[in-house]
Amino acid sequence: ETECNHRILAKGTINTSGTFTGTYNVLGKMVLTLAGNTLQIALCVILTWFFFPHFGLAAPAIATGIGWLMANLFWLICLTRLRRQSLLQA
Repeated sequence: ETECNHRILAKGTINTSGTFTGTYNVLGKMVLTLAGNTLQIALCVILTWFFFPHFGLAAPAIATGIGWLMANLFWLICLTRLRRQSLLQA
């Protein structure tokens, strides 16, 4: 059952990421897509290196999940700021 929950969480995170990146691409803010993806990759590499001695082969999965969550948080903050600047109507 735990494996099923992880798959659902992963699919939901990736689907949310697609929504954010699609929105930014349409708005011409592709630099935000690049920044979020770069953040995710950098966190994944660094956290995998840090977590590997503690979690073994589960470290890349944990690091990837944290990386995607942080990328989505970054994109959500950017979207909120764009709305406040009236660049994007609700």
